[in-house]
Amino acid sequence: MPEAVHLTLAWVWQEWRITGMAKCQQCGKGPQFGNNRPWSKKATRRHWDINIQKVTVMQEGRPVSKRLCTACLKSATKA
Repeated sequence: MPEAVHLTLAWVWQEWRITGMAKCQQCGKGPQFGNNRPWSKKATRRHWDINIQKVTVMQEGRPVSKRLCTACLKSATKA
């Protein structure tokens, strides 16, 4: 039983490590997962991170540091 718990915790830690920082604080967009498909058709798992930028935005008259995706940055500069 302890080994199963350890494996579960290791998987959760790895999932957090992959998805922990690559998440927009505005829209919640995160990484996407899929397969590599080479010529041999051997599928291997991979992920695509979104373009996250650390920016300082004004929120209620105060500067706040946030991690935003570039789509949210683009819409914020137009508003």
